[in-house]
Amino acid sequence: MSKLFSELVGESLGRASMAWSETPIGIFDSDTCCVLHIDIMNAHNEELKKLQAENAKLEKKLSHTNQIMDAMTKTSQYNFKLQAENDKLKECVEFYGEVFNWRDSGQDYGHGTIKPDDKEDLSEDDRVRLFGGKRARQVLKELEEE
Repeated sequence: MSKLFSELVGESLGRASMAWSETPIGIFDSDTCCVLHIDIMNAHNEELKKLQAENAKLEKKLSHTNQIMDAMTKTSQYNFKLQAENDKLKECVEFYGEVFNWRDSGQDYGHGTIKPDDKEDLSEDDRVRLFGGKRARQVLKELEEE
């Protein structure tokens, strides 16, 4: 407790003892005034302790809330980053899933040509366009269903 406040209370008690329309006669009882001063200061200190305890609880809650807000901000930033990466990946899958992006390079990579039994009448270019990017189209379809 600050000495200044305690002095203010003591001086106020002394001034209050003289706040009469007619000045009282007799001897000022300084012991009673000191007891009143102590009672006032004790009551004030008790109230102050309650306020400090409540303040400590609120500061703890505020700290916890700030930690949650920080985590939410980081999560939001991470989600934004993941969404941007997801958009890029989806763009890639869409590119590989688009049949018109597939061309027969004429290069033989040793696997032979994909030629299912029910598509034997397709030209080489049509077979490449039909089967190139098949998995990419499947992934896009799965993404649309989610």
